[in-house]
Amino acid sequence: MLEYNLKCCDSVLPTSYTYHRQSLDNYVFLDHFMCDAKLFQMLRKGIVLITGENLSDHIPIIVQFQHNLCISNVICDDDRKGKQCVRLRWDKADLVSYYYATYANVSGFSLHLFNCQLSCECDRKLYISWLHDAVVAGLVQAAELCIPKSPSNFYKFWWNENLAIL
Repeated sequence: MLEYNLKCCDSVLPTSYTYHRQSLDNYVFLDHFMCDAKLFQMLRKGIVLITGENLSDHIPIIVQFQHNLCISNVICDDDRKGKQCVRLRWDKADLVSYYYATYANVSGFSLHLFNCQLSCECDRKLYISWLHDAVVAGLVQAAELCIPKSPSNFYKFWWNENLAIL
């Protein structure tokens, strides 16, 4: 953790467990979230999401930062006078095309630097950052090609599959 300047975010989680095996009544803090020390300064809060929809024994961890650092399903074009937001429609996507597009975009990366010894002084940290950015850009480009979009206010925000079944 120190070598990569990572910091554990367990202190912001409001619970003493992230794994619950109901049959044995076993509660354990098993799942953790790590981030860069600089990013840790922007950490606002942590949430452990306990819902009936999650059928896993692992309880999802959600961390919230002061700035939006990730690409979500809602994309906004701020260049227009009226903010135009669209939602990626993964339920209508051609996932086979998306699979092949992501393969074409990210399959050529070389992972030879990850064979370094722990005491190695090479520039692998810079390479990891570059690799991360390149993979994210490849995924975004594949989504642009293969995932349909709709206006973000097209559907009721509170509607989900469970309500449709009712």
